[in-house]
Amino acid sequence: MQIRVAGEGNSGLYGGPRGDVYVEVRVREDELFVREGNDIFVEIPITYSQAALGDKIEVPTMDGPVEMTLPAGTQPNTKMRLKDKGFPDVHGRGRGVLYVIFKLEVPKNLSDAHKEAIMKLKEFEKEIKERPTLKDYLEKIKKWFNK
Repeated sequence: MQIRVAGEGNSGLYGGPRGDVYVEVRVREDELFVREGNDIFVEIPITYSQAALGDKIEVPTMDGPVEMTLPAGTQPNTKMRLKDKGFPDVHGRGRGVLYVIFKLEVPKNLSDAHKEAIMKLKEFEKEIKERPTLKDYLEKIKKWFNK
């Protein structure tokens, strides 16, 4: 982005008017936040138990951390918004939105106790009759093969 400051440059030749100054602004990308206009996006890793049971999550904002309630049953990649936590509008019309995207973090190295607990969970999951996402997926597969 370039900003022009009129009349603040060097003096002109032979006593002519002062020239303009051009300031070039470069913004370094942030490691945590992604900006789109006045809106900001941040990804927050969550565990399966937090997604399933819900939790209170501390979310970083430009103004400092805020507490957010993660509802029970939150699906991976759920996007929630925090109004007025984005960038201020250059024309003074409020602030943008901070979008929080919840990313399910699956552990890679499990202890024996953790594996045992997940195996118990797997047995409970076999008993679940109502799985709307799986049902929708299976319906789409049937339609695809019956073309």
